[in-house]
Amino acid sequence: MISVISRGAAVALALSMTALAGPAFATGVGGAATGSTPHKSCDPITLTTNEAKFTLVDLGAPGEGIGDLTVITANLLSNERPVGTFAATFTKVMQEPSDKTTVGGGVFELEDGQVSFASKQTFPNKGP
Repeated sequence: MISVISRGAAVALALSMTALAGPAFATGVGGAATGSTPHKSCDPITLTTNEAKFTLVDLGAPGEGIGDLTVITANLLSNERPVGTFAATFTKVMQEPSDKTTVGGGVFELEDGQVSFASKQTFPNKGP
């Protein structure tokens, strides 16, 4: 199980993920898809980004609403040293007066491999 926590909120999956415009914390155990034995333990790593790029694409009806796409990309750093990249897309599937729900996924591409995830998240309308 790998978890990533950033900006105070988390989504519980095999990978827990939140908005990545700030620091992230990752720790976990797991084996490669090739059938290798999972590690007994792993050292935690702290990932940060000094600049995440958010691109909003208006795909539904004109203006903010269902069908809109958010694309997030970032360079990942550990101890201020580049260690990989992050890319994700989220599509808005529900718009309520007080909040919105998105579904999507992404990939943490690191020096020793990739971690991918799928996610469903609900945000207050004031959020990204």
